[in-house]
Amino acid sequence: MIAPNQADEIAQIEHELSILRERYGHFQRGARRVHRFMLGTSLVLAGVGGALLIAGRSIGLPALLLGLLMSVWLYHVKTDDMMDAVSDVGPTGGWEVMAFSPVRSEAKAVARMIAEREQRLTLLKRRALSTP
Repeated sequence: MIAPNQADEIAQIEHELSILRERYGHFQRGARRVHRFMLGTSLVLAGVGGALLIAGRSIGLPALLLGLLMSVWLYHVKTDDMMDAVSDVGPTGGWEVMAFSPVRSEAKAVARMIAEREQRLTLLKRRALSTP
């Protein structure tokens, strides 16, 4: 049997978990949108650079190379890294996270809070099952 105070604590933690998971989901969706936009932009840049190069314009080569380099780099960037950049509120708008600085992002803080609450919830449920 679960004690009333344990039941209240379990309900509170489950409520907090639902809020935190929703918040984390917003970060994930935002990161996917930003990632797709940046990848699309880099591919357009590469395409414009290629078209300019074919047309005989020398400015096409740097545009083509930059677009291709950006595309390759963005292809290998993980969504979690992009999520850190999207959720950060640093002075550069989050891009210092992409440059691998030790800045902590809000997404990582939310992920840590979710893990802590899940661990506490598991502990409380085990105790509730083990008490007669």
